[in-house]
Amino acid sequence: MRGSKRRVTARAAVWSAALSVGVGMLSAAPAVAAPDAGDDEGPGAASPDREDAGTPQIWPRPHELRMRAGGIDVRGRVALVARPDADRYALDVIRDALRGAGASEVYDVTPGAPLTGADGGA
Repeated sequence: MRGSKRRVTARAAVWSAALSVGVGMLSAAPAVAAPDAGDDEGPGAASPDREDAGTPQIWPRPHELRMRAGGIDVRGRVALVARPDADRYALDVIRDALRGAGASEVYDVTPGAPLTGADGGA
C-alpha cells in the first residue's frame, strides 16, 4: 500500500509541476510579445532624447541609417524597379520622395525588364 501511495504522490507532483509551467508560459506570452506602453518603436515614434532623434522614422528599422548634409539631388527620369506584388502604398511614398528630390519623371519597371535612359533609348 505504501508503494502505491508514493506513486500517486509522485504523479501528483509531476502533474502539478507541469500545470504550473504550462500556466506560467501562457500567462507570460502576452507580456513577452507585446511592447511596453511607453516603448513605441513603430512608425511615427519620436523620442528627442535618443541618439538618432534627427533621423527620419523608418519602419522596419534598417541596420544602419545616417543623415547626410544637404539630402539628395535627383535629376531627370527615374526607373522604379519593383515586383508586381510590391506594397503600392510604399511605392507611392518612394515616388513622392523621388519627385520631391527633383526627378522629372518616375516610371515603373518590373525586375528583368529593360531600362530606358533619359533619351528613351536602352
